[in-house]
Amino acid sequence: MLFIYSVFFNTGILSQTKVRGNIIDYETGEAVPFTSIVFDDGETGCVSDFEGNFFIESEKPQNKLIINCIGYITDTVKIKPGAYQEITIQLKPDLYDIGEVIIRPGKDPALVLIKKVIRNKKKNNINKLKSYSYEQYTKTEVDLNNFDRKIKNKKSLKDFGILFEGTDTSAATGKIYMPLILSETLSEYYYQNFPRHRKERIIAASISGINNLSAAKFTGQMYVDFNFYKSYIRITDKEFVSPLSMSGPVTYKYYIIDTSYIDNTLCYHMAFKPKRKHEYTFKGDMWIADTSFALKKISAYMSKTANLDFVSDFYVKKEYKKVDGNFFFPVEEEFFIDFNISKVTFGFFGRKYTSRKNIKINPDFPDNFFSLTEFREIETDKQAANYDSAQWKKIRHRPLTEKEKNIYATVDSVKKLPAFKHLENSVYLIATGYLKRQYIELGPYYKLFSRNAIEGSRFRFGFRTSSRLSKLFQINAYSAFGTEDMKFKYGLGAKFKLANDPWTLAGINFSKDLIQLGANLGDFGSDNIFAVSGKNDKLLFIENFETGIERDIFKSLTGTLFLTHKKIMPTDSLRFITPEGNFIESITASEITLSARFGINEEYIEGVFNRQSFGSLYPIIEIRYTLGISGFWNGDYDYRKLTVGLKHYISFGFLGKTNYYVEAGKIFNAVPYPLLKLHEGNSGIVYGTRSFNLMNYYEFASDKYIAFFASHHFNGLILNKIPLLRRLKLREVIYAEGVWGSLDTENTEILIFPSDLSDVKIPYIELGLGVENIFNFISINYFRRVTHIHKDNIRKNGIFLGFHVNF
Repeated sequence: MLFIYSVFFNTGILSQTKVRGNIIDYETGEAVPFTSIVFDDGETGCVSDFEGNFFIESEKPQNKLIINCIGYITDTVKIKPGAYQEITIQLKPDLYDIGEVIIRPGKDPALVLIKKVIRNKKKNNINKLKSYSYEQYTKTEVDLNNFDRKIKNKKSLKDFGILFEGTDTSAATGKIYMPLILSETLSEYYYQNFPRHRKERIIAASISGINNLSAAKFTGQMYVDFNFYKSYIRITDKEFVSPLSMSGPVTYKYYIIDTSYIDNTLCYHMAFKPKRKHEYTFKGDMWIADTSFALKKISAYMSKTANLDFVSDFYVKKEYKKVDGNFFFPVEEEFFIDFNISKVTFGFFGRKYTSRKNIKINPDFPDNFFSLTEFREIETDKQAANYDSAQWKKIRHRPLTEKEKNIYATVDSVKKLPAFKHLENSVYLIATGYLKRQYIELGPYYKLFSRNAIEGSRFRFGFRTSSRLSKLFQINAYSAFGTEDMKFKYGLGAKFKLANDPWTLAGINFSKDLIQLGANLGDFGSDNIFAVSGKNDKLLFIENFETGIERDIFKSLTGTLFLTHKKIMPTDSLRFITPEGNFIESITASEITLSARFGINEEYIEGVFNRQSFGSLYPIIEIRYTLGISGFWNGDYDYRKLTVGLKHYISFGFLGKTNYYVEAGKIFNAVPYPLLKLHEGNSGIVYGTRSFNLMNYYEFASDKYIAFFASHHFNGLILNKIPLLRRLKLREVIYAEGVWGSLDTENTEILIFPSDLSDVKIPYIELGLGVENIFNFISINYFRRVTHIHKDNIRKNGIFLGFHVNF
């Protein structure tokens, strides 16, 4: 959404000089790698890659390039100042006679050098220091790309004509682009190793066109950590092998190019490239300091054959300087990424520049400096958004270019364009399911129509108020009608934002509707546009009242407290009958539920009434305790429920990644089957992330159980090796899901169970395999039951569609 919320144009590009080119041998026409290219002012330079390609740019007008490569005559090439240009440079060999040379086999000096770097990784890694702190300035820019200037003549984009007046060309890709978003952040960062703590305080933040400063923390240190001393570098959701990894020598080829003094330190210039195609690897070059074998500079570019969706290019450049006389600390970093949905649609550039100053190595922090009761590892000062242009001018580590200044000057006018608002609303509809209409939002669209055996065709209409009406409360409501039962169903609720920091949200809801117990409501629920078979008849009529509050208790811990009252009524397909043959008209449950979610360093991007988790590097634990009280609000039963869940992932580098979720639960005291754990089934064709896809609704129930859901994503490990298929960038995935539980006899004696409902003392297990990344977001998955295969009215195997956006 950040890509869409702000659009602007650029008019101050005339002073920029951008050159994209290729170096070849004058006589053979072959590429000349590792060539030095420098502007004649000596301030900016680069090195050609293995194919002789390079790009170089400067904010200043430049007239010449100086080209230098061992074995070739140094050349000076004239260029157009203040312009983008593409050139091919032919270098003439520098020929001279030498005496007899005797070559003897021996160790590869590049391999010897990289092994020394790997052996010294621990002492050169900043995260192995006792502690450190610094001031950090971050500048992030998002640009629209992959279009032709002729596109401005299209009628559908005529209102965006102002945007096309400031287009520019990327030296890295050669694509025309328009800037969209600029953000700046100044922060103080603190790190302690034993015990490990991190803390970032955002002093000043500005994002063009974005009023939500919670997005600013994702441009800080903690969310873009390109530490090449680690074995893997995370780009989007993929793990790239670092050229300094222990597995580097079997993953990369290394070449020593040159030696030179940089900042009075003798450094070795080394290039690297992957040994195999289609793996998550880099190519590039680095400067390694003599004696300490620490990184001085590194430029790492994405391998062009890496199996990534929507990402056609990226690179990372880092520079290190000595701090306290002997430790090389990263002081500057540049990141570039090119997103494209397809070759014929718009795409986006992402650029990030990071600078660090006032670096302190091994400082001592007060005992209470990293307080466990803080609500965030990242704190944003209340005045962070109030810095004016004069104040920003003083605190920036690097001044804005004229181009960047124009972003702030024009963004507001562009946001008022009707065409922009239409585009914004369209993206919001796809992302949230709701259509914006002034003070209300209609939706969600995926619940407008569904079918089941009781209602027949079900039509549902809903809405919620928008934050434009109020940022303190939100009202939501819906009504539904079935063509078979001819009954109206409805729901009404409200949310109240009590505080932003700590996050505190209260809510109240009432609904009277047909509900599918044992359905995973975390996906689409049971009433959605994919539920059109009409076969589902195991629904119950439920009146449900719920009120509660959610609050961040302290850093990494969120608590919720809810009061629930529900009246469960039978339908023709599910009757409540006692063993004595008596019919029960309803079951009433009054519950108090307390839950906690603990995720170390888990962070959220926050909206007004909702927030989205960005996960954690550590396992996330969820605990839920429910107390059912008889007599309170006409409750029929006394009982207690305890549920513990854990989710995490394990990265295996080039072998892929395993995602898993494990849940265990127990119900204390006897309850009728609608209040038991009815294990999640799936009657549709869409894959459920925490559902047993071949299990029927009301097939298994437990009062004690343990369940697991695991998937391993190979990221194309096998399919990338097949010549015709690897062009499609398909990826393999396997699944293992199961549950084991039991039922106490007393729980089976309250009501007669439906004919197909039983315990799961024999574990239920299903396995699956699939191909994902079809058209970048579709997966086709085949599942097969391993146990309970001799029951009637079951599916032993099935094919399910999945929808998920990967990179």
